[in-house]
Amino acid sequence: MKTQQELNYFVVQYSHCTEFMGNVTIGHPDDGGSTTYSSIDDLTPLGNITTIHGNLTINHNNVLSDLNGLSSLQTIGGDLIIYENPELANLNGLDDLLTIGGGLQLGRRDVHKIYGSLYCGSTHNMFIHYEGNDVLTDISTLSNIDSLEYLMIIGNPGLTNLSGLDNLTTIDDDFLFIKNYNISNFSGLENLTHIGGNLTVGRIQLETVFGPVAPDLYKHYREGNNNLTSLSGLNSLAFVGGNFTIGDNDAMANIDALQQLQSIGGSFNFYENNQIANLSGLSALTTIGGDLEFAYRYYYEFYYNLYDTETGNHALTDLTGLENLNSINGEIFITKNTALTNLNALNNLDHTSIINLTLTFNDNLSVCNTTSICNYLESNGESEIFNNAAGCSSAEGIENTCIVSTSTPDDLPQVTISPNPSTGMFQVKGIPQGTHQIHDTQGRIVQSGNIQNNLSINISQETQGVYFISIQIENEIITKRIVKM
Repeated sequence: MKTQQELNYFVVQYSHCTEFMGNVTIGHPDDGGSTTYSSIDDLTPLGNITTIHGNLTINHNNVLSDLNGLSSLQTIGGDLIIYENPELANLNGLDDLLTIGGGLQLGRRDVHKIYGSLYCGSTHNMFIHYEGNDVLTDISTLSNIDSLEYLMIIGNPGLTNLSGLDNLTTIDDDFLFIKNYNISNFSGLENLTHIGGNLTVGRIQLETVFGPVAPDLYKHYREGNNNLTSLSGLNSLAFVGGNFTIGDNDAMANIDALQQLQSIGGSFNFYENNQIANLSGLSALTTIGGDLEFAYRYYYEFYYNLYDTETGNHALTDLTGLENLNSINGEIFITKNTALTNLNALNNLDHTSIINLTLTFNDNLSVCNTTSICNYLESNGESEIFNNAAGCSSAEGIENTCIVSTSTPDDLPQVTISPNPSTGMFQVKGIPQGTHQIHDTQGRIVQSGNIQNNLSINISQETQGVYFISIQIENEIITKRIVKM
């Protein structure tokens, strides 16, 4: 139905009709790129409709301000799709809607290709068009919906919260949430416990701009949520069956609301969230079924050369929150996290569940000798490790610190070292007699000797970084970590 005239004609011809057996489109159908709007402004001719067995699509209506004419609608057997309705401020009229058998889509990400000619022959130019609902502020009339096949919320700048989805408990497949610039949290989804597919909260997407005859060119599309400050509202979420991506959310300060999340069936991808210092909200997470990634990455070919693009998280200092993670089924990929200092939170991860290990360009990462990483490297696991701080600059360097730290206990409280960190002078107390060696992170011995009634250490001449002191008392070895500033 593309015009008001068609709607008015419908009620005259089918005045007793209460059901549509197939799909219904209100507005102008997508014609492959150009935007043509319908003249529909009144849906009251559909006032007797109670059931639509297929999809209901409401799109490209530039004067439609409400859905009041759908006040009798109770059941949609397929999807409810609403996009590019620039005057639609609310969903009033759907108050009696009880069931959506398919998914709910508010807004759309549309890929346009314009075919032409370049010096290499026939090509196409591609761009992304986001078709949201510019003034939509209220979806409260959806409060009867308790389950959906999928949920997509894309490019709705007027939407400030998700109140109206308060009874939603289950999404069978994907939940995609991108380019919603005025929503600060997920208030309204407090009862959501289960997402069967992927959960995407912002992302960076790489698309082909030209092709296929000319060499492919690529463009990144940033699809974050600029004012999303937290994930509050997802407090009951316990399960994500697919990949969980949190990307390109500049204002997000924490993910504390995820404290009920126990399992991710796919990969966990976390990148370009540059206000978050740790993952303290993931304390209940025990299993990840794919990769554990702290960077956005994409590899592509241009003129037969392979290129890669990567970006991490600039404020992430540690992985606190992952202490209970015991299994993944993929790669650990940590790249360009410039503030990250250690991987201590991965200590309980089963090293046999790691398929590959990549640690690169993390300028301050100096502590990598967790039990999981050490066991993985000692079992000859594949790795790519370089351009990190001393202590994590190579697989061999990590293994050297593993030999020291895992062969000796570090939990004897009677041994104290102070000050630590220090500019080079350390006092070791609690050792009446023994011997000691000090190693750097590459395993090089920088000092050794006997201990008699405690010990004064001077490594002022050494470079700044992490060192390990091994103290032998009879048959026992004690290892302590010291930091020279």
